[in-house]
Amino acid sequence: MIGRLFAAAGIALAAAVPAPAHADVPATAQAELPMALPAPATATEDAEPGLPVRVDDLDIEGLWRTHPDLVRGELPWTPGQVVDEAPWALGLARLWNTGLFSKVSARRVRMPGGRVVARLHLEERWTINLLFSFQAAAQRAAASSAWWSAGLSDLNLGGRYVEAAASFEQFDQFHGGQAFVRAHRFMGRRMDAMAQWEWLVRPRVGFGDRRMRVRLESNHLAWDDQVRVGGRLDLQEDALFDVSGIGTALPSSSRSALVDLGARIGRIDIVRVRQSGASLEVRPAVGLATAGDGPAPFAQLWAQGLWYALAGPRWNLAARGQLGVQSAAPPQLRYFLGGLSEVRGVRDSYLQVDRFGLGNVEARYTAFDSTWLAVVPTAFVDGAVARDAARGWTVLASTGVGVRLLVPRFVRTGLRIDAAVPMAGIACAAGAGGVCPGLSAGVFQFF
Repeated sequence: MIGRLFAAAGIALAAAVPAPAHADVPATAQAELPMALPAPATATEDAEPGLPVRVDDLDIEGLWRTHPDLVRGELPWTPGQVVDEAPWALGLARLWNTGLFSKVSARRVRMPGGRVVARLHLEERWTINLLFSFQAAAQRAAASSAWWSAGLSDLNLGGRYVEAAASFEQFDQFHGGQAFVRAHRFMGRRMDAMAQWEWLVRPRVGFGDRRMRVRLESNHLAWDDQVRVGGRLDLQEDALFDVSGIGTALPSSSRSALVDLGARIGRIDIVRVRQSGASLEVRPAVGLATAGDGPAPFAQLWAQGLWYALAGPRWNLAARGQLGVQSAAPPQLRYFLGGLSEVRGVRDSYLQVDRFGLGNVEARYTAFDSTWLAVVPTAFVDGAVARDAARGWTVLASTGVGVRLLVPRFVRTGLRIDAAVPMAGIACAAGAGGVCPGLSAGVFQFF
């Protein structure tokens, strides 16, 4: 959930900075675009060698912090091998997907004597960020919810693609914090490992939840990054307290352990400020909770599908679907659906559910794209069907428009503002003409 909002100085400079030459060209196509750099005097003036071709050497340009070995490790080929179209394009896609670079392009140059050199040109993003992330959901017919976080992060610690972050957060009138470290290429392999600690407070329906959690997670990439498998261990303590001020009866506090195994098929590729590709992730889990009457096992299944498509040089279509199923568990361990990250236009934790399905569809248009600012207007539809503990089966739906002000030169940085009109699931007595618009704001994209 951690994002970045470090765009104030960049936005002031945006109008004076021209758009990059190939900002809207997919990574797979940029391999064939000549870079706007003069060829060395020792290179021949012949046309770029076609694929497949033997690549004898690699020349990396533009690095100032990232270690060259990290870049070489992202390429599925090494100098001396014959490279064809698929591994050439995969290498560029992997470099985009690290999130470390705002420009990725490459070409092949034939040198005197016939040797072929792959010349890779990169522009590094600024990865050391002051964190200021937030989400807000305001709805005329119900209470609002606001969450913000401030801290410091680095996605590229030591130039080795190690991410570390620590932050303080405020959720409505409650506060907490978290810290984590993630090695995205653990032990030099295509796997990541993460350790996270958090002490957070969440206002829920009928109670507040003060949670302390330790999470350990590791994932492995395979088959040209089209498959990711891994596991996660959560150890947590949930201390419940009254948020009503009238002495409401509370569920029992709990301690729990949860183990889940995850598998993802498919890959989402980053194309500057747009995304392309599809993936399906499934995470079955088993847990043991101690609350009230003693230890009680429970199980859950969570799945997510993502789909992104490029349409022309500026459009980006996006869709997300989620499914969650859970056996009997303490209320604080159930799924909570609301406006911060599921259905815009309603307050956070609006539903407490053990079964749900949701979908989000967005049409994004890159109206302006420069080094320091990209403006992306968006139209969206959100919907969910869930079995709520108090309401039974409930339908939520909303539609609206918004805008993203992104900073391409920084990692996952920008401002998102959406105005949503609830279409189902919200009683609207105070709205104008029967319409109760809601505000949803945050950092970067909604999904």
